[in-house]
This record gives sequence, structure tokens and C-alpha cells, in this order.
Amino acid sequence: MFGTKTITNLITDPSVLKAGRINIIEAPVSSGKTHFALTALPKWAGSPEKVLYLIDTTNGELHIQRNIITKAVDRNTYAFYDYNTKHVWGEQVNNMMPVMTYSGFGSELRKNNKGFRLSDFEYIICDEMTNLVRYQDYEGDNANSVIAEQKLRETASEGRVKII
Repeated sequence: MFGTKTITNLITDPSVLKAGRINIIEAPVSSGKTHFALTALPKWAGSPEKVLYLIDTTNGELHIQRNIITKAVDRNTYAFYDYNTKHVWGEQVNNMMPVMTYSGFGSELRKNNKGFRLSDFEYIICDEMTNLVRYQDYEGDNANSVIAEQKLRETASEGRVKII
């Protein structure tokens, strides 16, 4: 919180967030970043299903999924809808925000790269994005993190989706 103002009080105009880049909101704990992501962005997008929420840890994912407008995204079935072809991957999400970890996101990209289009989203929330890069330095298989970062960069450069 900045004095008595939260992020929701400070960012009131959707045009402040730009496509074609990764918009960074740096603010302390309890400043309302998550509240902003779960309330303002779905409203600006027109519906929660047009906002993808990516987070660094499974615990964080489970915490966000407790919110009434979010929906768990099973790693094997997918809740993304191609509005152009009316094709659904997995279970359709009706008025719910898909939430998943960066690793799960990378895994789905590896499995469904041809059918996985981020351009159907208005916003992609990247919670704790610095950890997406940090995880790539860990020993072992980090391919999911690498492909997740590559796809987010590619999506940002396309200039349609607003990444925060």
C-alpha cells in the first residue's frame, strides 16, 4: 500500500497497461497486487476467462485457486478456448480465470504448442516472474521454464496481449 492507496486505487485506467511489452508492477507486500489482478483485470478484459494467471509455485497456485473467480487447470486437460474456430482444449472455463504455474504452462506449451494460442487472452498475469528466470538456473530439467519464458517474450513482441 502506498500511504492509504492500493494498486487498484493507483491504476484505474486500462490504457496504462500496454501490449507489446511486459508491464512491471513493483510494489511491497499488501499493496493489493493480487486483488488488482483478480478484480480490475477481469473487468477490463470483459470476463475472467480472458485473463491467464501464471505463478511461480504450486502453493501460490493453490492459494489463488481458492478465489471464487479462478479455476484450477488440470495438467492433462486444458481449459483454453479458440474463439476463432470454436475449438476447446479440455474442459471449457465458463466465466473463470485459468491459473497455473510457470512449469505447468511450459509443460502444456511443449505438449500443445500448435493449439495453444495466448492471443485469445486480453491479459496474462505473471506473478513473481523473477522466479521464472531463476528456476532456469536450477539443476535438472528446466525445459518447461525455458519454453514458458520464450513464449511470454514472443507473445509480448506480437503486441496484442497485455502481460503484467
